[in-house]
Amino acid sequence: MTLAAGDAVLLDAASVWNEPLRLTGCGSPEEPIVLGSYGREIRQLPGWEVGFRLEQRPMIIWREGAVVELSDVSHWIVRDLAIECSSESTLYPELRRVDDPSTTGQPSRHPAEGVNYGILVRTSAGSPQRGISIESNYVRGRGPNQNSEGILVSSETTESATEPTLCDIAIRNNLVESVGWRGIGTGGRSINPGTIGIPWIPLENLTMEGNAARDVGLQGICAFNAHEVVMRRNLVDGAGQYRGVGAKWGPAGLWPWSCAHVLIEFNEVTNMFDGNTGADATGIDIDRNRLHVTERSNHVYGNMGSGIVTMSCHTSSIESNRIEGNLAKVNMGPGQIGLSDYQTEKGEHGITGIRDPSVEDNLIILDRDNTTALSPVRISDGAWERIGFHRNRVVFFDHARGQYAYDIQPTTKVDSMGANRFYGVDADAFSARIGDRTVDWTTWQTDGYDADASFSPLDGTSPSVDDELATTQTDEGVRLSWRQSEDSLSGVHHYNVYRGSDRAFEPRYLTLIGQPETPEFLDPAPATDADQESDPRDARETRDPLRAVERPLRQER
Repeated sequence: MTLAAGDAVLLDAASVWNEPLRLTGCGSPEEPIVLGSYGREIRQLPGWEVGFRLEQRPMIIWREGAVVELSDVSHWIVRDLAIECSSESTLYPELRRVDDPSTTGQPSRHPAEGVNYGILVRTSAGSPQRGISIESNYVRGRGPNQNSEGILVSSETTESATEPTLCDIAIRNNLVESVGWRGIGTGGRSINPGTIGIPWIPLENLTMEGNAARDVGLQGICAFNAHEVVMRRNLVDGAGQYRGVGAKWGPAGLWPWSCAHVLIEFNEVTNMFDGNTGADATGIDIDRNRLHVTERSNHVYGNMGSGIVTMSCHTSSIESNRIEGNLAKVNMGPGQIGLSDYQTEKGEHGITGIRDPSVEDNLIILDRDNTTALSPVRISDGAWERIGFHRNRVVFFDHARGQYAYDIQPTTKVDSMGANRFYGVDADAFSARIGDRTVDWTTWQTDGYDADASFSPLDGTSPSVDDELATTQTDEGVRLSWRQSEDSLSGVHHYNVYRGSDRAFEPRYLTLIGQPETPEFLDPAPATDADQESDPRDARETRDPLRAVERPLRQER
């Protein structure tokens, strides 16, 4: 069906459709085309814990190809749909009864055909298309082994392309569960397989915000082949759950790959597994061929692999994140933060090595056996230049064994370390591996590895609490102020400021809006009640295995 500017296809919220939707056509910025629903009401969704609520949506169910497919479209809004991928095929049906996939040849990482997509947007090479918004949809499959994918926006490109083929994409407030390949993703399809040209050119101005993905076979939320990217306030809980054979993708929760100019903030990733690949299982993977990535104020916890890793990249910043409880048991080294140079890209635009990564001001909690705060791992060729690790807080818990502040292999390096603060029962908790040496705290200080480093005993006393919060409405936003908290032992490092629509909201990184070091904060864009009511986090699981009870305004040492 071909639609025109201003058209709308609205489905009754109580209806069920056992057929696919195939649509095309171009709207305009003033008159977008809308695919959505009417007559919604609040109901309890079966299969979720008590308290999970979601607005009723029209249900569209299909088993082959895409359930909803848009081809070569501009200025579309797809919202308020419930979609079920009902394929009975597994990720690798040809390997269903094969114990050793190597005996059948190399299975593909992701087949071009046969995937049961919830929502699929395809754009052909040519004049750029613009203005795709996919918002507030609920997509489910039949389980993490299924040959399915939640939401994919795919843009075709050529090796010689210097301009994007799809611009201004917003994927917001969607819930995806129980699918196989990816929860939510984007990608660039090359007309000539094996060549991609400028790897981040196919998609421009991509926002992935407020989404949730859980119980996914391999990847959580992925931004591939894009530039000017924002990944904000997303929750990935339980990706990498595939238990069959043949998978070649090492899973990650949030995964920017072959991207440029990326901001990743206020996300949470937990319960990542390896998809039976023996690889990655990482919370956030700043994957290879990336340029200018900032990753800040994320909470990454309880994953099988590392918390945050890099691969070949130029100019990345890992700052102000909370990283804890990750097992680091697969191929990216034992670090809660792992730096690596893995890459396969060649040619003019292939990025090799690691240049100008900055790891600073993170809270890294070592509460699992045989893990380290930072672990550089050399995998590929390429220079390591200007590697920095500064002003981080590293906590050693005495119930865990085999912990190291650093595990720096002889073939890697960290060029500068400074002002890092370490905490434990006593200084004997500190240990670091530097090349072939194991270094204790006294040697660390004597040899001058880390200028101005300090070690302090664990402080079990909370800072003082100010229950009086002053607010002032200004032209710039809402200005908050409070009394300075006191902590005579370890001091106060910063405050966490959260925002919600009522006092009962849950303070966590998904609701975090700032981390000021002084007792004041300006919120330039307070959320309205309407904004909060449309946020799908009101309707998704909030169980957090490592969560502590927190105040809406919290002090952190």
